[in-house]
Amino acid sequence: MGVEMNGGSSGLMVSFSARMIGLVVCFVALSWHGCQAVRVGVLLRRGHNDVWREYEDAMTNFNNSDVASRLGIDIKTHRATFDDNLFITAQELCKQLNAGVTTVLLPSRGFSDAALYSLFGSTNVPRITTTVQQRCGSKDPPVLQEDVWNETTTWTPSSTSTLPPWFSDGSTTERTPDDEEDPTTLGVTMMPDLAPAVIDLADVWGFKSLVFVYDSDHALVTLQQFMDSGRVRVQQARRVSRSAEAHSMLSSLEKGDQQGRKLVVLDCAYDLAKDIVIRHVRDVYMGRRNYHYVLVKPIVSERYLEGVSEFAALNITAFRFQNTEGITQAYNYNYRTTLIINAYRTLKEDPPPKNADLFEDRVSSGYSGGTSCGRVAYLTKDQGQVVDAYLKNVVFDGKTGRVAFDSEGCRVNFTVDVMQVNGKNQWIQTGTWSKSSGFVRSGERNDSVPPGHKDYVYRVTTILEDPYLMVKNKKYETDGTNQTYEGFCKDLIDAISRLTGIKYQLHLVKDDHYGSVSIDGWNGMIGEIVSNDADIALAGLTITSARKNVVDFTHPFLTSGIAALIKKPSKLQKGVGVNTFLAPFELHLWIGLGASLGAVLLFLFIFGAAVMKNDHCCYQAGDEDVSKDAVLKTVCESLEMVAPLPTGSFMARSISGRIVSSFWWMFVVLVFSTYTTTLTPLLTLRDAEYSSISTLEELSMQNKVKFGTLRTGGVQEYFEESQYRTNKLIWEAMKTERHVLVGTRQEGVGRVRSSDGKYVFFTESLFADYVNGRRPCDTKVIGEVFATQYFGLAVTPGSPLREKLNEAIVNMTESGEIDEMKAKWWASECDAPPPDEPMRLELFLHIIFYLACLLIVGIAVALLELLVRGCNKWRFSRLRAVSARIDRERALRRSRQGDVTGVFPSCPAGVSDR
Repeated sequence: MGVEMNGGSSGLMVSFSARMIGLVVCFVALSWHGCQAVRVGVLLRRGHNDVWREYEDAMTNFNNSDVASRLGIDIKTHRATFDDNLFITAQELCKQLNAGVTTVLLPSRGFSDAALYSLFGSTNVPRITTTVQQRCGSKDPPVLQEDVWNETTTWTPSSTSTLPPWFSDGSTTERTPDDEEDPTTLGVTMMPDLAPAVIDLADVWGFKSLVFVYDSDHALVTLQQFMDSGRVRVQQARRVSRSAEAHSMLSSLEKGDQQGRKLVVLDCAYDLAKDIVIRHVRDVYMGRRNYHYVLVKPIVSERYLEGVSEFAALNITAFRFQNTEGITQAYNYNYRTTLIINAYRTLKEDPPPKNADLFEDRVSSGYSGGTSCGRVAYLTKDQGQVVDAYLKNVVFDGKTGRVAFDSEGCRVNFTVDVMQVNGKNQWIQTGTWSKSSGFVRSGERNDSVPPGHKDYVYRVTTILEDPYLMVKNKKYETDGTNQTYEGFCKDLIDAISRLTGIKYQLHLVKDDHYGSVSIDGWNGMIGEIVSNDADIALAGLTITSARKNVVDFTHPFLTSGIAALIKKPSKLQKGVGVNTFLAPFELHLWIGLGASLGAVLLFLFIFGAAVMKNDHCCYQAGDEDVSKDAVLKTVCESLEMVAPLPTGSFMARSISGRIVSSFWWMFVVLVFSTYTTTLTPLLTLRDAEYSSISTLEELSMQNKVKFGTLRTGGVQEYFEESQYRTNKLIWEAMKTERHVLVGTRQEGVGRVRSSDGKYVFFTESLFADYVNGRRPCDTKVIGEVFATQYFGLAVTPGSPLREKLNEAIVNMTESGEIDEMKAKWWASECDAPPPDEPMRLELFLHIIFYLACLLIVGIAVALLELLVRGCNKWRFSRLRAVSARIDRERALRRSRQGDVTGVFPSCPAGVSDR
């Protein structure tokens, strides 16, 4: 078995696929209990080195596992690479068989049945393939005839066609003439035969003929079935390797019959099929609505339509394996990889303890490497049949639905979804197909199959309710298929289907009610069961005496009660203290205010220092005290402006300092207003809003906190029918004020969260636990859970299905599977500290940001004033310097004139004339 991957697959997909190959090998190895070593041959296509590395890791992990140690198994792998050359592949296989391998994993894509027979015909070695084999389709091998005039390839059956012998040096294989089992039937194929599905759909759509386009020899098996069916005529068939070849054939059909309806069946690779469709849509001369394409290769992911908007322009139908949606959303698997994943479940099967002695001599001694291929069988007949029988008897529900094989190793008892592309370029399910019931449209009931039959599709009514049932992806909310939903109930019904083998179809209840009786009868899911519009009601449905009178319930799968849900008091409301006065602002906000104060002090000091320097620009020696006093005075002025003293001893002398001071106090006033506005509600809370109600008695004796529940449901019925005094008081209050009753649980939770502690919602305790564990983690349950309730599935009275469901529920309860489901869907999100409240963060980012901008504007104005002042001072100093220089020059000239005339300037007073 090989791994076939899309070209755009990620490395993670390659890794996962390789591990699945390893699991296939493991379950083959487990069938040889008691062997010392198991030799496995693996043939991989060239370029799959990453797959080989992951395969080696998987084998190493298995050999080191407890299972391998317990069974005494050591897997030894012999690897070889190949291409589509049959001769080279045969040589590689021959080397592996000579090495003593007991099974071979081989991708069969590219090889016909005749080629595979030539490889394995005389070896007695079972194989696992991923393509439909000849034995699974038409029993007669086809004979090729080439019609050159029509440029088509047609096939006619022949019972005398000779298959090529196993290649050798001319000798014949030493097989005994009494071999009863055909060696070509050893092994299994994982690919279901979908040719009958295409034929059934052609009948449903009214097509009498089809056009067949294929790209490999394996598709000839499908073509032969079309020709042998007698229900549909093959108009043309052609093998292509490029989309242009298929488009040329379709263009010639269009020219001959432009109005006729045409069914085109594409049995080719995904990329080639995409190109054929794209070419058709982009050709303006080709019709669209009269063409219907069918993709034989199953789809496994919605990603097949990504980037191909042309699909929405044509009628395109495809088949989808059931149960593949979850695993293919994360990985871009194609159908071959998904087929390989099926083998994972076989590991859970117990290996057969008998017949182990058949392999002991084989795997311990190996095989003589000198024997030429084809002279003798590499396994005895008994050895080959032991492995083959084990493979064909394995039955499990895998990633492609039910996996089971007939005596020839072909898939049986499988069901596929029939998908079509809608106008929004989305896959939608139109029905299902199985060999026993044929095509069944979605939402339709196959009346030809009675209830209780294995192919009967049970109608399951349900309701959207977290976490019981939720829409998996809003994009597919209108799809209406089983894969649309997820949740506890979805997992529950899937597990029941797996254990009982029943098939089901989910649909949402029409009126969004669980079920209560009124003048017009029962509504909701109970009403649909009563009116026979559904077979099963699946939800968190409470078992009550009134409901038990009209429907049958299964054993409970969950136990619940009634809880009173209220909004949590905030951590800021537990008394008045230091924390209360710090509560209006978050830590981020307090840090921002402190940073603003530091920035203002820094700028005030800078401005004051600059002014002081201008006033005392020229210090003489001995003036250090004057400089120190100036610095001290600047610091004092800065503190005075942000925190004024009563004496007013220091005041800013600079205009820039006074500007900053003015803007600072504007900032302080606005911040203080915001602070007091936020603090006031915390100091004046009413007792009713955050009361210390802890019991139902306290709740029923007060009238400030309102309480309510669902208008219809088990909780409402409990209070209405209860004879307990406290419960009667609660019901009378709710009946008097009908507005406290809500239509849905989500509406009730919304009222609790928006009421600030003034509304209590009575609901099931399981739902309350789920809400308490969801963000923003602001709800809690007051008092104790009371009135134990049980959830069960509702079925039609007297239905034999009830016993099957009971058995499945008991098995899951005893095995702990239901507890695992509950732990999965009720996991709390409130274990980690909650994030910052949006209101606080909004306050910090919006209000305080604008207030901080006010400070920034003030500092900018102050800087501008200081710059202007500096420029003026610089300008005045330049003028004074020029004036002083002119005065000095004049004085010097007068002094020189006095020396020449003998006139001396008079001496200053007190200066001796000596």
